[in-house]
Amino acid sequence: SYWSGYIEAYIDFNHDGIYQEPEEVVLGGAYTSANQTNTITSNVTIPLTAYTGTTGMRVIVRESGTAATVTPCGTYSWGETEDYLVVLAPQIPFDAGVISIDEPGFIQSEDSQVPVVVTVRNYGTNTLTSIPVEYVVNGGTPVAYTWTGSLAPNATTQVTMPDVTVLPDSNEICAYTLLVNDTNTFNDDACAYFYGLPPAIIFEDDMENGTQLYTDAPTLWEHGVPSADVIDTAHSPVNVWTTNLDGDYPNSASGFVYTPNMNFFGVSGAYLTFYYWIDAEENNDGGYVQYSKDGGTTWSSLGTINDPIGFNWFESYASGTPSWSKPTNGWKPAFIKLNAVSGYSIVKFRFGFKSNTTTTNNGFAIDDIKILGPAVAIDGGVVEIIAPATATASGSATTVTVKIKNFGTDTLTSIPVSYALNTGFPPQNGTWTGSLLPDSTVDYTFTQTY
Repeated sequence: SYWSGYIEAYIDFNHDGIYQEPEEVVLGGAYTSANQTNTITSNVTIPLTAYTGTTGMRVIVRESGTAATVTPCGTYSWGETEDYLVVLAPQIPFDAGVISIDEPGFIQSEDSQVPVVVTVRNYGTNTLTSIPVEYVVNGGTPVAYTWTGSLAPNATTQVTMPDVTVLPDSNEICAYTLLVNDTNTFNDDACAYFYGLPPAIIFEDDMENGTQLYTDAPTLWEHGVPSADVIDTAHSPVNVWTTNLDGDYPNSASGFVYTPNMNFFGVSGAYLTFYYWIDAEENNDGGYVQYSKDGGTTWSSLGTINDPIGFNWFESYASGTPSWSKPTNGWKPAFIKLNAVSGYSIVKFRFGFKSNTTTTNNGFAIDDIKILGPAVAIDGGVVEIIAPATATASGSATTVTVKIKNFGTDTLTSIPVSYALNTGFPPQNGTWTGSLLPDSTVDYTFTQTY
């Protein structure tokens, strides 16, 4: 992707084994030199005279190429040619298919029940009023549902189906239509993966309303709303930690963002999850994660390239350090099992970035960090500060209300809770009593004001 060039694609519409210009050109365009992914799209009109069935498609990219020099059967010094098979099918009266699986999302809590939501398209010429849809998870028993309504030709609709039980680790889901008289089965189905991770939240920082992370390199790492030319949005609105909120990172940079100390004594099977966006000089600059088991005295790399106990974990090197270095062109999820820190009581993580002496880009952004662990019997936590919600007048007695959640597997009947301010006001303690079922929440108002 470092060099400018030209791309062209062809479909063998008449099925004669020869890609012909210009009648079989379906995409053509130049791309510019850039240290990031270039995406070129094209709408294709299939001729009425096209062969019906499976035929060939060729895609050619040529460095420094032009519309005149990129040909279906030419030669070149630098570039790539790839051949594919496509199916050309006539439009028929009854033809529907699942085009995407919108839920479950990529990461879910294991053993939870989550809805299945798919998008269905009417490919046919008739308006559809009833579409049977099924999904299968991990090759199991199909779950059936029938959508009813009015779906015009070429229109789409979201269909919410019965819940699925999330199993631990990787889950594959495939959804498909079973429309009567639909003889075109090539476009019926879509598949996706989602992961079941432990349900208990040990640590969470979504970067909003402040952050629990801190940095030793304030000239490199910044917390806030990103507005650079590439990294310009948060994964979840509106804040992130990133290397320069509104521009490129500097040359010869190095610095970290740290988590607080955490206790993994008696904890196994925990995961670190987060979202990242990389825009860097590939194999020279990049971001990475390290851990310390002694409170920050010594540090080790958290995982290896394509670590088998992780997902989207370290795909290259940044000047010799396993890292994320290849531009992602958007937010990507990543997680890794924290076997390295199981049983240790003083654990800290840090997100690092470093660059060399040449090319700079927007850098490395992180958002929505979570550390997830197995559910335990007794586990309660504050999930929201309800009041005060706005500014309060100096000198006024102010009431504090919080929302408490039962993260554990036992019903809780008594939960000690406390709040503290950064003004030197002493901590205020209280105790909620009642009956709080697992995965339920309750509001608690302190009797002490500040």
